Amino acid sequence: MTLEKTVSVDGTRERFEKNIRVYLAVKDLIRQEGITALSIKCWPEWQSQYGISVCPVLAMLNDDGVMTSCEGDIPGLTTMYIQYLLTNQPPFFADLVNISRAKVLKAWHCGHAPLKLSKGPISFIEHPTMRNGLGLAVQFDMITSDRITMAKLSEYDNDYRLFFTTGKSISPDRFIEGPQTDLVLDKSIDEVLDIIVENGIEHHFSIAHQDLTDDFLECCKWMDW
Repeated sequence: MTLEKTVSVDGTRERFEKNIRVYLAVKDLIRQEGITALSIKCWPEWQSQYGISVCPVLAMLNDDGVMTSCEGDIPGLTTMYIQYLLTNQPPFFADLVNISRAKVLKAWHCGHAPLKLSKGPISFIEHPTMRNGLGLAVQFDMITSDRITMAKLSEYDNDYRLFFTTGKSISPDRFIEGPQTDLVLDKSIDEVLDIIVENGIEHHFSIAHQDLTDDFLECCKWMDW
C-alpha cells in the first residue's frame, strides 16, 4: 500500500500502530497462503481481545487489491471480488442508510472504504459507531461516477441470486462520519427497494464505479444464477 494523498490521524498513536501491525500480519498471511480475497469478522472479538476496530486494515487491504469484506460477509465478498475482476478497481462495500426527499439513496459504512476511492485528503478518525476508544475508521470525500453498479450476490434456498441495479453517484448532501456516497438510480428507488425487501436480499451492497450490466448478465447465464 502506498499513501499518495494527505493523511491525518485523529486518534491515539497506539490504536493507529495496532492497525498497522494487524495489516502487516495479515499481509504476511496473504503472501504465505496465496490468498486473493478474505472476509474479517470485525466485531466483537477485535474490540474485546485487542482493543481496536479493524476498519483501516480492511481499507488498506482493499486498496492493495485484496478484496476484504467486513462482518464475515462471504456473499458480499464474492460480489466485491467479481466487480474487482471486471473493473480492476476496488468497490465500495456499504449499507443503504437513507433516502432523501429527492429520491437519492445514501450508501454508507463504518470506515473501511478503499483509499483509492478518495478524491482528496484522507483521515483516520475515531470509529463513528463503536467509539469509546475502540479504534479508528477512514474518512474522506469519495469520487463520483456517471455510471455505477450496486450489487449483491444473495444466498437463497441452497442457491444463489445476483441482485444489481445501475445509476450514478453524486456528492453527498451532508457531512457524516464514515465513508459515504449518494446514488441516483436509473430505476425508481421505490421499485428497487420493493425488489430488495420482497426477495429478501441481504444487507451489504457492493458499489462499482462502472456499468456492469452486460458482464453481470453474461455471468448469470454461465453460472445459472
